[in-house]
Amino acid sequence: MGYYTDFELTVDRVNPLLRADLEEEIRKMNVFDPGNVDTGWSVNAAKWYDHDEDMLLLSRRFPDTVFTLYGYGDSIDDRWVSYYKSGAQQYAEAVIIYADFDENQLVPAQIDLSSDKKYSYQT
Repeated sequence: MGYYTDFELTVDRVNPLLRADLEEEIRKMNVFDPGNVDTGWSVNAAKWYDHDEDMLLLSRRFPDTVFTLYGYGDSIDDRWVSYYKSGAQQYAEAVIIYADFDENQLVPAQIDLSSDKKYSYQT
């Protein structure tokens, strides 16, 4: 089985002279679907357990480039981002904030709410 994560990778501050080399290096990683410096790269439902090690290595090989890797795991609360530069990493988990209840934000129903109406799963 294993744990699946969707990954998105973007890059910033790419030396134009190294663009093709960087794209080739990411292709060699054999993780992502086809992409490029402009559009980024992604992969769905991957078991990429060594992503930190691989990204640290990649960032060491391209020390002036900032790599941003987003992860969306199987668990709904498993959302994070890691930044890599020059063989170093900054990690942050997502913080989900819901707005407080505000009665002024209520929108009247646009459906039939009569008392004899059945619930969608009611038989």
